[in-house]
Amino acid sequence: MIKADAILEYLRNIGAKKEAEMYLKLFKSVEPHRFALVSIDSQTLAANERDVAFALAYLSSLGLNPTVIHDATGALGKQLVSDIWANGGKCQPIITGIFSGKANARSISEKAKELISRGTIPAIVTENHAETLNQLLKEIKPGKLVILNRQGGVRTRKGELLSYINLPNEYASISKTAAAEYKGVLKTAAGAIASADWKLRVEIVPPNGLLTELFTIKGSGTFVKKGPKIYKLGSDEVDKEKLKRLLEESFGRKLGDSYFETSRKENATFFVEERYLAAAIVKKLNGLSYIDKLAVLPEVQGEGLARDMITGIMNSCGKAFWRARPDNHINEWYLKLCSGMQKIKKWHIYWSNLNTCQIKEAIKCASKKPADFASWQ
Repeated sequence: MIKADAILEYLRNIGAKKEAEMYLKLFKSVEPHRFALVSIDSQTLAANERDVAFALAYLSSLGLNPTVIHDATGALGKQLVSDIWANGGKCQPIITGIFSGKANARSISEKAKELISRGTIPAIVTENHAETLNQLLKEIKPGKLVILNRQGGVRTRKGELLSYINLPNEYASISKTAAAEYKGVLKTAAGAIASADWKLRVEIVPPNGLLTELFTIKGSGTFVKKGPKIYKLGSDEVDKEKLKRLLEESFGRKLGDSYFETSRKENATFFVEERYLAAAIVKKLNGLSYIDKLAVLPEVQGEGLARDMITGIMNSCGKAFWRARPDNHINEWYLKLCSGMQKIKKWHIYWSNLNTCQIKEAIKCASKKPADFASWQ
C-alpha cells in the first residue's frame, strides 16, 4: 500500500504541494508492478551509485517499487542492493546472464512481479542491457520508463535542454540538433515509444533527479511521449459537454452559461486532444487570433499537452495573443513562449509574432474582455 502521508510530506518539502493529489491518484491507478521501470547503465551507476541507491530506497520505503534494469554484473551491482537496504529500502537482484527470448522475458517479469508484491525492488542484472530492456518493457508494460543518464535530459549542441519531445513527429529534427552524447539515449527512448501498444511515458533524467522527476512537473530531465492527435473543430463539431467538464476541472471554476454562444459569435476555433484531455480555444478579435482558453485536465498536467496545443495553434495561425492572471502558475512558461508581454492591473498580456500596431490592438482587446467564469475560487 502506498504511504500517502509520506509522499505528501515529501512533496510539500520540495515545494510541490499542488501536485501531491495528482500524483497519488496516478500511482494508485496502476498495478504495483506497472509503476515504473528504471534503466541505468553501469557507467552511470558507477559514477552515481549513492544517489541512485538513496532514491530507490526512498521509493521502496513509500511502497513504490520500480523494476530496475542495469548491466553492472560485478561488485557494483551488489553494492547497489546493499546500499538500498542500508538506506531503509528493500531490494533483491535477479541475475539473467546472457538474456534471450520472450520466454526468458516472461519468466523474469514474473519473478519481478512476485518481488514487488512482497514490497521489494527487483534489480535485474543483465549482460545485454538493450535486449533485456526491449523485451521486459513488453512484458511489464510500465506506465513510465525512466532512463538514468549521466548527462541528464537531452540537450542540443548549443546546450539547451529539451524538456519535451513528441515522437515520432519530432524525432527527425531533434536527432539532427541534439548533441552527439545524447543520440544513443534518444534512440532508446524512440524505440520504446514506437513499440509500446499501451500508454508509456519515457523520462531521461540525471541520477540525482530521479525523485524530483517522478513526483513533480518541473525538473531537469527530458519528457518523451507519443504525440497526441489534435483535432481542429468548429462550434458545431465540438462536444460541448466534454469541453465544459475539461475547462471547469482544469481551472477549478464554473464556466458562464453563455460561453459557447459567445464563442460562436466570436468565430471560435477549438483545438481538442482526441480524448478531451486538453484543449485550446482560439477566437478572432478585431482580426487577430486570441487564445481564449488553454486547458489540461489535472491528472495529465506535466505531460506536455499544453505545449502540444500551443504548437498546433501556431502552426495554424502563425501569430496570436493571450492573457493570464498575475498569479497563474504557468506564467513563467508563457514568458518562454511569447515574443513580448505587458502587465496591467488584472492581467498579464502575452503575444507572439505581432507587429507594433497589432500589439497595441491586442492589449486593448485583452484588457477589455470580460472574464468567462461565473465564479472564482
